[in-house]
Amino acid sequence: MRGKLLGYQDVVKITKMMLRVLLLAAASFFVYILAGGREIPVSAEKLRISLQSDKNGEGCYLFLPSFARLPDVTVLMPKGQEEGIIVSYEETGAAPAQREKQKERGALPRGRALVRAGEQEFEAEVLQSRNMPCLWVETEEPFEELEADKEKESAGKLILYLPGGRKAFQGEIEAMHGHGNSTWYENKKSWQIKLSAKASLLGMDPAKKWLLISNVKDPSMMRNKLFLDMSKECSLPGALSCEWADLYVNGEYQGLYLLAEKADIAPGRLEIGDLEAENGELNGDVTAYQNYTLAGEEETLLQGWFLPENPKNIEGGYLLEMEYPVRYAAEPSKFLTRNGQHVVVKSPAYASVEEIQYIYAFVQDFESALFAGDGYLPEGEELDQGRAGIFYTEMMDMDSFAGRYVLDEISKNIDANSSSVFFYKPRYADRLYAGPVWDYDLALGNGGGWGEADELHKPEGFYVNLAGWSKTLYEKPEFYTAVEKCYQRQYGPWLEKFLETGYEEYRERIRAAAGMDNCYRGIDSWEEGTEDMRKFLEERKIWLDGQWGDKS
Repeated sequence: MRGKLLGYQDVVKITKMMLRVLLLAAASFFVYILAGGREIPVSAEKLRISLQSDKNGEGCYLFLPSFARLPDVTVLMPKGQEEGIIVSYEETGAAPAQREKQKERGALPRGRALVRAGEQEFEAEVLQSRNMPCLWVETEEPFEELEADKEKESAGKLILYLPGGRKAFQGEIEAMHGHGNSTWYENKKSWQIKLSAKASLLGMDPAKKWLLISNVKDPSMMRNKLFLDMSKECSLPGALSCEWADLYVNGEYQGLYLLAEKADIAPGRLEIGDLEAENGELNGDVTAYQNYTLAGEEETLLQGWFLPENPKNIEGGYLLEMEYPVRYAAEPSKFLTRNGQHVVVKSPAYASVEEIQYIYAFVQDFESALFAGDGYLPEGEELDQGRAGIFYTEMMDMDSFAGRYVLDEISKNIDANSSSVFFYKPRYADRLYAGPVWDYDLALGNGGGWGEADELHKPEGFYVNLAGWSKTLYEKPEFYTAVEKCYQRQYGPWLEKFLETGYEEYRERIRAAAGMDNCYRGIDSWEEGTEDMRKFLEERKIWLDGQWGDKS
């Protein structure tokens, strides 16, 4: 059988293919040399990463995960799906000794790559994270639409890569949508993802719901991690776990994020009785029913829902949150205590009339006892006759309330007593527990220009015990004793260890990732931000040691 002679077009096509192979081989050689002549473990699949400008619309960048080498990346041209070819690469921006250290760690030194696709040509600055997991998200809906509307949801896919490139998880996203309040209006947004099935991510307990926290208002990007780790290691009930990770969505880098467990009633989180799930099983779509509202002169005093059926036991679990009035107004289930505390029922989110009346009565009786001069619930003020004369400590878990107070006072958290302050009541316990702790980006001197900013910038002085439940609790001798014990045995030693070694461990762990994040956001605040945080924490501990430290 004779072979067919090649025509001119065939020759041109084959020549282009050969040139493409040679260019890719050249790029591989460049990176092989940069890596010190040795292979770096990576994912077997090619990543499709887009060239991007920074958040100010300036420059052209290729942001690489920790494990990626240029030969393992398909580079996409900006805002498009057209594939580019890296025709050259040149190291820049690092001294020879620093470049050698980067090579030893398996990191690509900072450099510039010439990327070409047809007649398009871009010179891109190449940055790479280091020792950081990577969350690789693909959404079905355009990501720009999710960024424009906090409530808009999209299904999608999630791959979790470990720092060395191994896939630790691959699965379906049932829904992804915006998360946060004031931070939602920043140019780096937080997200909630709900997986189609429970999964353990980065060693945390299996769950469907996860949060991706942007830390956009915290220059150090360390405060939330610090206080969630503190709560976990000091054994606060319901403490949440979290880990840093780089985030990519639809092939575009989004920054350094904190992957965190969500404060939620669920197995592996708060296992206190799931009224929300039971309400749904009994009544179907609970949002379809009419609300019951007890209105005050200026705001809602209590709101629940006319659900046809209640679970057999409605004594728990309830996840509650103290909230600012403006946010309280928008929540579906809530109540206002006699002393003016706005409380949102986070779960069950659509509490039945009977459920909202039950938990309101419980919390109100606790508050009435707390604010009584002697700490006993005055007869005639109780909403449940069986609790008349009860001492306030019988309705609260002293250790968790003392621990959460100490943590909040260490932090000088601007939201303390006002927002993101969670507490819960389990089904089979007639007491309230404080926690899980949450939301510490505006803490340790980082007031963000809100509220008592001048006072918050001072490491000396109390802040949390000046108002609300915390003020009244702090005046009780049994609570003060629990606070001193808690600080001396747990939080003081934890802070000492963190300042000795933990701070530098945190800093070195995220240094490269934070630098890449700052470059993408068009800022340069991380180095100074971390030092400001450390200095404030050191001085804060010195002052608190004088208040609660061992005087013997």
